[in-house]
Amino acid sequence: MIFEVDLNGRITYVNESAYQIFGYNPGELEKGITIFQIIVPEEHEQALINLEESIEGKKTEGAEYNMVRKDGSNLNAMVYSSPIMREGAIAGIRGILVDITQLKKVEDDIRRLNEELEIRVTERTRDLEMANRELDSFSYSVSHDLRAPLRAIDGFSMILLQEYGKTLPKEIVSYLEKIRENTRRMSILIDDLLNFSRMSRVPLNRFLVDPSSIVREAYEEFRLETAGRQIDLVIKEMPPCSADPALLNHVYTNLLSNALKFTRGRDVARIEVGSYVKDITTVYYVKDNGIGFDMKYANKLFRVFQRIHDDPSIEGTGVGLAIVERIIHRHGGRVWAKSVPGEGTTFFFTLG
Repeated sequence: MIFEVDLNGRITYVNESAYQIFGYNPGELEKGITIFQIIVPEEHEQALINLEESIEGKKTEGAEYNMVRKDGSNLNAMVYSSPIMREGAIAGIRGILVDITQLKKVEDDIRRLNEELEIRVTERTRDLEMANRELDSFSYSVSHDLRAPLRAIDGFSMILLQEYGKTLPKEIVSYLEKIRENTRRMSILIDDLLNFSRMSRVPLNRFLVDPSSIVREAYEEFRLETAGRQIDLVIKEMPPCSADPALLNHVYTNLLSNALKFTRGRDVARIEVGSYVKDITTVYYVKDNGIGFDMKYANKLFRVFQRIHDDPSIEGTGVGLAIVERIIHRHGGRVWAKSVPGEGTTFFFTLG
């Protein structure tokens, strides 16, 4: 709506839409209506200040008011005004009033929804903390209650083999050896599951680290099991990065373990660890000349218990790469792989 007001705040002119908005008629306007009659009392002081500043010619931004219709109902309005000049003097102010009641209602709805969302987030956070405590309890139960019977099975099997192995039939000895082997695999699986569950809760302590040094440190763990193998390992110099050194070591340990495992059938295992820059992002990689895999199975790589090779001679629980992905995601990065069957595999990852 368009309006005009004299120096005393009396409304001297409005267009037709004003009558529809406020419910007054032209006769009532002629008798005299001031701006203070349509503005709530709590805002009269500010309205007077704004009127005086407009009369003095001061440039003012739009002013927001809580206003009152003739029937007593409220509306929210934004008012923009400027002085009316007559014969070189200010005779009043002219302005535009925009009804923003619906806009304010939407704002109030959004504010209410945000408050409700905050409450829900708080509740979900509390539920998550409780779930984590329960998971910690479960982890302890797994590590304690399942390990004990496994140790007993392995221990008694070992005693039977040591004490009576020479007198037992070969078939029974074979069964006992399979029992011991499967208890060992079960123990490894329990360790991997515990590590996987802990990776999302271990504090992330990031420092500026040297990836090349961490790779060399991780490879030391495989010195004994790789003794006698011909391995051409190339560790290239890489730029420092911000990462949790212990968790980054875990990443390289798992990727090197994969590379060593799947190159076992090669006369010479070739493994290269390095990095390159793409679109200002450093990409780290671990490359091998192992047996590779069909890329149609790539979506299974980082899922828990998913194995893309059916060969039972290739050990593994299907948890290692899931741990790698979880660690990389916690660093704000991503991990992926490219492979060609019979030629090898390269794992790539970035750090946020």
